[in-house]
Amino acid sequence: MIESTNQHFKQIMQKNLSKKSDTKAVVGWFFEDVESVVTYGDFGLMNPEIMSFQIGSVTKLFTATLSSVFHYNGKLNLKGRVGDYLQLDADSTIRMIKVEDLLTHHGGVPSAPKELLGKYDKLNPYQHITSKRLMDYLNKYKKPIKSRRNFQYSNLGFAIMGQVLEEISGKTYEELVKEEICQPLEIDDIWITPPEDDKNLAPGAMKRNKELSRWELNAIGAAGAIDANIKDMLKFAKGNLRGHPFYSRCEICHKANRTVSKDLDVGLGWMITRHEGIGELHSHNGSTGGFNSFIGIHPEGRFGVVVLTNCSMSILNLIGLSKDHAASIGFEGLKLIFGLFS
Repeated sequence: MIESTNQHFKQIMQKNLSKKSDTKAVVGWFFEDVESVVTYGDFGLMNPEIMSFQIGSVTKLFTATLSSVFHYNGKLNLKGRVGDYLQLDADSTIRMIKVEDLLTHHGGVPSAPKELLGKYDKLNPYQHITSKRLMDYLNKYKKPIKSRRNFQYSNLGFAIMGQVLEEISGKTYEELVKEEICQPLEIDDIWITPPEDDKNLAPGAMKRNKELSRWELNAIGAAGAIDANIKDMLKFAKGNLRGHPFYSRCEICHKANRTVSKDLDVGLGWMITRHEGIGELHSHNGSTGGFNSFIGIHPEGRFGVVVLTNCSMSILNLIGLSKDHAASIGFEGLKLIFGLFS
């Protein structure tokens, strides 16, 4: 059954990636205690299972998990406001946003405001946004906040959460991820600061015969800066299943907190979609300039799929007219597992 499932995944990957040149992709899937890894592309002598890809906005699930852990330990009130944790100017309207609203993209703040970005490099748009620049922007923010009104996906919202978590703990975001998530899940190689030995780093997508570099997200890191390999991401995915020893620390992330449409709810970080015949799938995708990723689980069915690729996003993906490659593979894979094993 494992080999035939892998063959199906290879067909799904071929269908979604055949038009992308020089693409490398790794898919990890599991059903209860069964687990397998499938690859696409030429990895040469490199081991695909420990090759590290930038996961982009899937990082938001780590930020949401940290927030849940802090809530679990009594360090963070999800109903509390940003001003309870960050020292902001009295007239900054950011102070009044509720923590849970940021974590569900209902904080009423834009994703990448022009005033914050200023002049930027399209190939590395966030590299110049230091904590000082971000805090200066937050202090000057005086626009009315319409929290809880509408879903508005926001990188800025999760960047604010990163600042909150660092302020509470006195530690960097990367230190928190490693201590609070990686250690209990026995995850070895998740990082934000590039290691000196980069032999296991997947290359970025090729554009005009030039490799796209990893984004440096700096103060926006909590929204998309993590690099990880497939083995560690599978551990993270399994840690989000009911019955896992880690689950009590992240359970609240999987409770529907806001309804966006008849087929979409939002938990803390996780997108909760409803599919006919399958039920709820909890997922998130992510992209930076040269990478595209996806993680999805079926909480009740106890199965999941992780997709890591070095695909770049097309303009159709960016403006929402088509699914990105990783998400397409991921959702097809989840439906495949449901059909084969359930």
